[in-house]
Order: sequence, then C-alpha cells, then structure tokens
Amino acid sequence: LLRTSFLFGKDTSGEQVSLFGVAAAVCKRFPGNYARAQGISFDVCGEATGTLHREGDLQVAIGPSAALRGEISEHFAMELRVSGGVNITRTVAQIDPPSRFSSRGELNFSWKP
Repeated sequence: LLRTSFLFGKDTSGEQVSLFGVAAAVCKRFPGNYARAQGISFDVCGEATGTLHREGDLQVAIGPSAALRGEISEHFAMELRVSGGVNITRTVAQIDPPSRFSSRGELNFSWKP
C-alpha cells in the first residue's frame, strides 16, 4: 500500500506556528476478519515527511508510523495515526540546538464515492 498525504496544522511547541507539508509512506495493511473488508484494520508503515513552517523553516524526517482505521459506513472511515522520525534536516531558528527526533499524532477522516 502506497500512501501519500498533504498536511496542515499547528506546532505543539506553544509558539502558535502554522505548518504545511507532504508525506509519502509504504505500508502493510492487516485487515480485520470482517465481511466485505469492513471493520477495523491496522497499518504499519515506513514514511518520509517534509514540513514547511510559516517562518520558512524546513523539516525533513524519515521513520515508522502506525494507523488504526475503522470503517464507519460503506463510504466513510476514521483513522488514528501516530508517527515518529529522525530529522534529516531542520532549520528552525527558534530551537537551538534543533531536535533530532520528531513525532506526530493525527485524526483523519476519509470518504470514497
């Protein structure tokens, strides 16, 4: 499973920093034992993430991620996702020295026509 995503949000550093980014992941999905492939599934992934902060700071990280996805209906799903990574590059002016590691938690909603 190849997963791509676009993200936006706020940094949890308390600085009220806006951020935008992209991510690409290669995943293995472990579906639940449900009829018609509905129900709960678990994904284990390796991903690369690039994030651009409002101030122009760039962060690139690689690392593992995991997701728990629940099919709410035939066309709607909700996903809880966590990821961590090692920062390959980070040019953040406010943090001295820059952090070597990053983590992210997400709550995602998706639909299919």
